[in-house]
Amino acid sequence: MKDIIKNINIKNIICFFLIFAIFSNIFLPTLCFAIEESENEDAVNRNSSDLSNNTNKNELDKIQGNNTSEQSKEELPEEESKESEEKIEDENMEESVQEEKTEEVELKTNMLRSVNQTSDRIEDGIYEIASAKNKNKLLSIDNTSNAEIWERSNNKSQKFQVTYSSEGYYTIQILNKQKVLDIYAGLRKNGTNVQAYQSNKSDAQKWIIKKELNGEYSIISKSSGLYLDIYAGNTTNGSNVQIYEGNGSSAQKFVFNDLQKIKGERTIEDGMYKIKSAINSNMVLDISGGSKADFANVQIWEDSDVKQQKFHIKYIGNGFYTIRAVHSKKSVDVYAASQELGTNVNQYTYNGGNAQQWIIKDAGNGCYNIISKCNYLYLDIYAGATSNGTNVQMYEANGSNAQKFKFEKTEAQAIDDGTYEISMASNKNKIIEVNDSSREDGANVQIWDRLDRNCQKFNVFYNEANKEYIIEAVHSNKLLDVYAGLSTNGTNVQQYTNNNSKAQRWDIIDLGDGTYNIVSKCNGLYLDVYGGSTNNGTNVQVYQSNGSVAQLFEFTETTIKNESYSNFGSIDENKYRGYKAALQKLQQKYPNWTIRVYY
Repeated sequence: MKDIIKNINIKNIICFFLIFAIFSNIFLPTLCFAIEESENEDAVNRNSSDLSNNTNKNELDKIQGNNTSEQSKEELPEEESKESEEKIEDENMEESVQEEKTEEVELKTNMLRSVNQTSDRIEDGIYEIASAKNKNKLLSIDNTSNAEIWERSNNKSQKFQVTYSSEGYYTIQILNKQKVLDIYAGLRKNGTNVQAYQSNKSDAQKWIIKKELNGEYSIISKSSGLYLDIYAGNTTNGSNVQIYEGNGSSAQKFVFNDLQKIKGERTIEDGMYKIKSAINSNMVLDISGGSKADFANVQIWEDSDVKQQKFHIKYIGNGFYTIRAVHSKKSVDVYAASQELGTNVNQYTYNGGNAQQWIIKDAGNGCYNIISKCNYLYLDIYAGATSNGTNVQMYEANGSNAQKFKFEKTEAQAIDDGTYEISMASNKNKIIEVNDSSREDGANVQIWDRLDRNCQKFNVFYNEANKEYIIEAVHSNKLLDVYAGLSTNGTNVQQYTNNNSKAQRWDIIDLGDGTYNIVSKCNGLYLDVYGGSTNNGTNVQVYQSNGSVAQLFEFTETTIKNESYSNFGSIDENKYRGYKAALQKLQQKYPNWTIRVYY
């Protein structure tokens, strides 16, 4: 029995394995595939979730088992493309931000520009630009063209030509460098330096000037909308100037001092004056030592009624005068046209420069300020002293009497007694002469080339009592005479024996510039060269005043030549009453000559 059971069990086991072997070829692959498929589905679900969380795409491909190496290679450029797209997006975003910033700056500056177009905008002109924190500290340009703050020194590096353009912005030009205020490299960052630079018309050189309270202004860059700013608000000498975002502080506010706000006008008549100090009216302007040299000093001295204390004042237009010393014909002049406080004042040959042009400004109570065109400083008596020899200088306005003067009209002998050639001012080589050296009464007076002959030389004598001159031909000792004393334009001028008539008396008017009018006492007509011609033989006549060169003459001192004459008449000095002193002066001047008077 046991054997039977044993045989059955063995048979059953064998059958089981046979059946298993048969069916395993069918079901085992299916089972394995099902298990694998199930695992793959889980992996897909997991990694799809990971993909949404930016996991590695290659890992997912490996798990799915359906991504070849070729597929992986094809997907790498897509990854790089995505990074490139992100980079482009970043750049676009930066450009967009930059454009927004630019638009913001443009919007801001356009809004601010409207400030420049209002009635509050400052006029074109020359200005000092002072810090609102300390009005004696000015915007300055140093030797390296850097902008800084420095105390007022009245130097051109502290003076700026401010000009408004049609665009609605200002340029700010430095006078002594011919450069303009500029932002370094056109940068738009806080703290960017400000400098002077050659004009290039860029936005870095264009400014908005915005009026604030209390007469103060902000200066704003067109290129960035940032404000001109004193570093750390420090106004010690040398503090740097930069641009910075607006913060409303006084470090960003400035005061514009108009250096041309003094507008000249005609305040006194042309004429000869003594210029008296308002401190002491007995002290007057004086040329040191009566010198006629260039650079002779201008000083204060007690009134002595001498020529070196008398000045020709002449209005030349546009609010300016010339001031010339009577004795030398030279102009009161600012030394070297300097801008410095305390600059000396001297006399110098007239050249028409700004250093010789003056504003005479009414200061009230009969007093005047005398202001130079070259620096708009005031004529000033040093320390307000009035002792003899006190220096005269240029100084900024201070309202003191040291800068105030009174103008007192005076007279002076226009021409010293002496021997002269009388030339046309328009041609100094053309001079008055008596025709053909004639010594006859009625000999004609005409114009001829300078030949250094006595018939072209005249003794000039002044009669102090009558304030008049006689003009005597050296070769004949006969006087310049208006024919028959007529008052008609074109009346001839001749030589004639002295007859004490007004037809032989003349007024010589010093015009202050080295030229003179010669006016007849008998009719008020002016000595005149016919037609203003400089041709030899052109006639000399008298004519009403017309301001032409035909009536302008110059007197040049000369010496008498040793020429012999015959038919001398007798001497009668009584014919020259009032001129005896003048004759004595002439004798002293020429001690080796015999002076005879003829009639």
